Amino acid sequence: MSEAKLDAKDRAILESLQKNGRATYAELAEGVQLTVSSARERVLKLEREGLIRGYAADLDAEKLGLPVTAFVSVNTSNNDSKLSLERFPEVEDCYSIAGDDNLLLKVRAASPRVLNRFLESLLEIDGVLGTRSTIVLETRFEGRPLPLPEVHPE
Repeated sequence: MSEAKLDAKDRAILESLQKNGRATYAELAEGVQLTVSSARERVLKLEREGLIRGYAADLDAEKLGLPVTAFVSVNTSNNDSKLSLERFPEVEDCYSIAGDDNLLLKVRAASPRVLNRFLESLLEIDGVLGTRSTIVLETRFEGRPLPLPEVHPE
């Protein structure tokens, strides 16, 4: 997939939506000096092009009863095992990685005991050879806005 060409207005809209995904078209338009209809058209274009994949609420895992965050490296004999991981609600993110392990998971759990049960379940999946876990002690930041490419005049 090629890199999208963004002009200064598109970039400003994306920056604004990363900060506040609930911004109205009127708020976006005011922030980038466009008409409301132009701001709407640009947002729809950015959605069609796949630059905006969706909108979601940013939930507080700890307040929802999931205070344990862990990163789990998974060593597999094949890549088919990542398909089975989608059935585990504890897995927030799953990345295919290079190195000694094949997959890296971000996992949320209600307690260390629940995390341990999840890890035991992982080892029962055909093709999973082993896991290594790193427990998060404190989250300093997460979910930062993506750095957008600079706009260069043509």
